[in-house]
Amino acid sequence: MSASRGLENLLLLVLSVAVLGVAAALVAVLLRLRGTLAALEQLLITSTDEVRQTLPEVRQALSNANDVTAAVNAGLRAAGTGLADAGTRARARWRRTADAIRVVGAGLAASVVSLSRRAEPGGSRRWGAGSRSRSRGSVGGAGRPG
Repeated sequence: MSASRGLENLLLLVLSVAVLGVAAALVAVLLRLRGTLAALEQLLITSTDEVRQTLPEVRQALSNANDVTAAVNAGLRAAGTGLADAGTRARARWRRTADAIRVVGAGLAASVVSLSRRAEPGGSRRWGAGSRSRSRGSVGGAGRPG
């Protein structure tokens, strides 16, 4: 029985040394964690102070950016309106030009038809002479030769 008692004492000794080792490891981990948390706290305090100092500057920068954006929008709106007006004027000018081209084309077509009638057999061979002499004859006097 004394051998079993000695074995029990030895097991208790080994167990208490293991518990003390685990406790010492936990103390070391907790001390390291305390240092890390202290550094993190200092970092958060510094960051908060920096944010408080830079917040008015950020607000001013955002206000400036907002003002610039509003000015750009106003400029783009004015440019868009001007371009729309210029487009309307260009379309009207193009329509007037197209109408003038159509009128000139119709005049040329009428001239070609008129000239082709004069060049037909029985018409005057001299350009313009046949139509003038006929009109003078009918208006001025019936018996005069042309």
